[in-house]
Amino acid sequence: MKRRTMLLLLIGALAAVSGYASPTGEKFPVDPRQISALLSAVGVRTSPEQVHLLSAVHANRDNAALEIVSAEPWQRAGAQVLLRCQKRQECLPFYVLVSWPTPRAAETLLRQFTDAHTRAVAPVSPQRGPLLVHRGERATLVIRSEHMLVKLSVICLASGDAGKHVRVSSTDRKRTFEAEVVGRGLLKGAL
Repeated sequence: MKRRTMLLLLIGALAAVSGYASPTGEKFPVDPRQISALLSAVGVRTSPEQVHLLSAVHANRDNAALEIVSAEPWQRAGAQVLLRCQKRQECLPFYVLVSWPTPRAAETLLRQFTDAHTRAVAPVSPQRGPLLVHRGERATLVIRSEHMLVKLSVICLASGDAGKHVRVSSTDRKRTFEAEVVGRGLLKGAL
């Protein structure tokens, strides 16, 4: 029984990942220059030498358009940046580390990024923003601690917009969590 379950899980995982393959089977590397240009476009001057890919990242299209999901401080003079392709089928989300010469430069540049990113996604009117998670739909819960990062697939028990705290449950409905809505289909939790 366990062997059959493992085989089904493996087949499911392969089927999910195959959706990210290009029709011709080609893989195109994501280059630090692309990431540097994207960061510079949102007001954070960065050279390609300051961008450190944590692993080889490939897209199924050359020069796939990227978007920044989040940026958080990392060590004294850097940031951990979560990126993904604008068209989700072109690549999987990935992290990069960006370093600057001094902590002050990092703080200044992260503040610029946060301000620019907030302006780009903030609603124009003081009314409630668009719902980013919907009751009954699947989302990703990211739980971070000092030494660990956990990502869980969850089911939302309530709808919510950015900043709202909602309850979610594990896909097997055995555990519930309280989480903050941070993006479309993305929630942040704590241990």
